[in-house]
Amino acid sequence: MPLYALPLQVVRARVLAVDAQLSPVAGVAPVVELYDPNGFILERWTSALDELGVGTYQFATSADGSLGTYRLKATAQVRED
Repeated sequence: MPLYALPLQVVRARVLAVDAQLSPVAGVAPVVELYDPNGFILERWTSALDELGVGTYQFATSADGSLGTYRLKATAQVRED
């Protein structure tokens, strides 16, 4: 997901985990990574999602950060029963 942010701006993101039937999955702990325009990882979160399969994350951009498109990537292993 591309993010466009200004220096010293707080950016909030939300992740929703779903299974193959697009039903929310609770209790998984996705790895959420924030990449700068040069492809470097700036932040990594691994907190568990709530009972609805939703996680909320936030970060503040740097005053002297790189200008360009930032990317947010979330991956998780969802067990199929």
